[in-house]
Amino acid sequence: MCFGDFNEIVSMEEKKGGAVRSQRQMEDFRNAIHQCGFRDLGYRGPDYTWCNMQEGDDKIYLRLDRALATVDWIDHYRETRVHHLVDSTSDHCALLITNSMTQQPPRKRRFHCEAMWIKREDCKDVIKDAWNGCGDLSSRSGIANGLRQCASDLSRWNKLVFGHVPKLIQNKRKILNALVLRDRDGSLGSEINSVRKEINDLLDSEEIMWHQRSRVQWMMLGDCNTRYFHSKASDRKRKNAISRIMDENGIWHETKEGIANVTVSYFEKLYTTSYPSHISKVIDTIPTKVSSEMNQSLIKEFTKEEVLAALKQMHPTKAPGPDDGLSSLINNAARNQRLSGISMCRGCPMITHLFFADDSLLFCKASSQECHQLVEILQLYEAASGQKVDTDKSSVFFSRNAPEALKNEVLNVLGPM
Repeated sequence: MCFGDFNEIVSMEEKKGGAVRSQRQMEDFRNAIHQCGFRDLGYRGPDYTWCNMQEGDDKIYLRLDRALATVDWIDHYRETRVHHLVDSTSDHCALLITNSMTQQPPRKRRFHCEAMWIKREDCKDVIKDAWNGCGDLSSRSGIANGLRQCASDLSRWNKLVFGHVPKLIQNKRKILNALVLRDRDGSLGSEINSVRKEINDLLDSEEIMWHQRSRVQWMMLGDCNTRYFHSKASDRKRKNAISRIMDENGIWHETKEGIANVTVSYFEKLYTTSYPSHISKVIDTIPTKVSSEMNQSLIKEFTKEEVLAALKQMHPTKAPGPDDGLSSLINNAARNQRLSGISMCRGCPMITHLFFADDSLLFCKASSQECHQLVEILQLYEAASGQKVDTDKSSVFFSRNAPEALKNEVLNVLGPM
């Protein structure tokens, strides 16, 4: 663990007021954190830890103080919290680091289908029996009842067959150790090999379990990556945990009821229609590709075979999401030479954007003209769809040849990233 005044920030989100920070300085700081294998522990309290103590437009805020730790340290001290404490005698906030938090009452967990269940043949029998016994499947209520029954039966079967996998591994290893100590004459060889096989099967299940929770799709199973998957899953859980939340009036809420009320209020406003008025501008950029004959084929009743084929094309632990018209807006700007994109090598087609699941990569020339065009496209898309770009999760990358003045000019156009 490493904490204190680093006298540097990682992005312009950690600065308020004053001149634009040098991108190279911030990038060097980010690289240093990455090379040390550190993760930011986050904080509770004010967003900035330093102030120049000035007033009006001359006032500058920075988050110069932070606490960093390795993945192993975070995994060992999971309840660590960092608090920013304002001090009247200093221009810095004090860092208070605690290793405990208020225990939340146990809550009923949502049902999750575990990928490790598929290893066992009796899992299929549980699913078949649940659906065969749920009655009429021709109605929505019948299908809903079938899903509830299947989830209930699988949960009950999981407790009987799997239980808590890490604890089972510990218990089996104790049994194996006792058997090896007792096996003076080799008569327990068969029993020892049987327990070893059980442990190996449990280790495979544990790796599958943590792989599913880590959401890491690029790394294959079977290479003893359990520790890596566990650290990624623990990191996701820590990042997703909400210990407090700020409402629209800037007031923090830390109780369970307060957090729930602020969240419900936010999404009620988010999903209440804003009566978008620019949807036609988005639709007009989408070229007509579907003929009448193609449309008739698309609207006809789907078959069981088509549904099965579509399901098998999905990732085993993923679900489909919605699509939109952002790609059409970008393509339209590229066709009209308002965006140039990039080319990987000579003779290759230009790339203006890459979409993968809910992640988007947008490419353009580092010029104020193209960046203004990109901002206009995003604003038009937001007005038409009601969705918003999350600048907290957005970043800007430049080529090595881009001069510092040009970087600052582009960042001023794009805003905080």
